[in-house]
This record gives sequence, structure tokens and C-alpha cells, in this order.
Amino acid sequence: MIIPIILLLVGLVSQIINCVFEVKNNNLCKLIFKSIASILFVLTGIFSYIYSKSDSIYLIIIIALIFGMVGDIILDIKYFFPKYDNTIFLLGMISFLIGHIFYLVFLINKTNNILLSIFITLIISIVLLFIVYKKVSASKSILILGGVYLTIIVLILVLSIVFGLTNINISNIIFMIGMILFVSSDIILAFNEFGNNRKEWLVSFNLIIYYIGQSLIALSICLI
Repeated sequence: MIIPIILLLVGLVSQIINCVFEVKNNNLCKLIFKSIASILFVLTGIFSYIYSKSDSIYLIIIIALIFGMVGDIILDIKYFFPKYDNTIFLLGMISFLIGHIFYLVFLINKTNNILLSIFITLIISIVLLFIVYKKVSASKSILILGGVYLTIIVLILVLSIVFGLTNINISNIIFMIGMILFVSSDIILAFNEFGNNRKEWLVSFNLIIYYIGQSLIALSICLI
């Protein structure tokens, strides 16, 4: 178990360094250190799986982490190709969306009360979508994809809370906390990037909670 923890901590350091370069607006160093951090949360998941006695369904989490890593890298590549900014951003969102779908598949297989979770999701999503479309400025394609994306992450959040609280053990609680942080980072990103009042300090804060969230999800595998 020591190797996943070391990978997680080294990745956290890399993400903190990434935040420093985010403030300095050094795009190359941001890409390098964010990529390192993302690769390390994937490796945390892989080594957690190797050290655990979990069944093959937990490989779905690793696949989701990989698509998260790809999305991270794509989003930082866009700074080098400003002409294709929107296209690259959409590709990054699609990669994250695919990763979220894998998280959703995992949770649907592991969680009871699916219908109740969907009902709660619809209520929360309608409220959030109303707020988002009032406060966010973006192209039509990004707003449509963003609406689908938001609904999926809310469902993931609801399912992960149901999963964590109805099957209580250390692994599921860590997974639930990680998913809460991960989904929170998505929501913060949407409001901060496309809202009318961008706050620079939220960028670094969001990067940290995103990394901790993904890493806790990865680490939860070895605690099964």
C-alpha cells in the first residue's frame, strides 16, 4: 500500500507546483507538471488495484482515471493553439465525459436505489442548469455539452453518496469523499471559467481539490 500513497503525495507536490506556474501564467511548465500529476493519479489507481484483492469491476475506475488524465492534458494543450481554443476545449470535455460515463457504469453496478438517485439528480440538475444558463456565457455547443455533462456529474455525485452511505467501509467512504471533491471541482470550473466574475485564486484551489479527489478515488481501490 505504501507505493500508491507515495505516488499520490508526489503527484500532489507536482500539482502544487503546477498551481505556482498557473499564477505565473507559464503555459509550458503548467502542461508539464499538470501532466505529471495526472499520470501519477492514474498510477496510484493501477498500483492500488495490483495491491488489492478487488474484482475486475474496479478496472473501470482506472479507465475513468485514464480519460481524466487525457482530458487534463488536452485542456492545457489549448494554450499553444489559441486558434483552435474552442475545439480543443470540447475535445477535453468529451474525454472527461467519457471518463464520467465509466464512473457512472461502476456506480450503477455497485449501488442500490438507482431510481431514487435518478429522481434526486433530475431535481438538482434542473436547478443547477437554470443557474448555469443564467450566469454562464459560452457557445451553444459548449452549453449543450455542458448541460449533458452537468447532469451526468450530478448523477455520479448522488450515486457515490448513496454508495458510500449504504455500504459503509473505509474504501467506500474514501471513494465518496474523493468523488464529492472531484464533482465539486467540475462545478467550480464551469462557474469560474464561463461566469461573469472569474476569480484567479479559485483556479489553484480547484486544481488542488480536483487532484485530491481523483487521487482518493484511485487510492480507495487498495483499501477494499
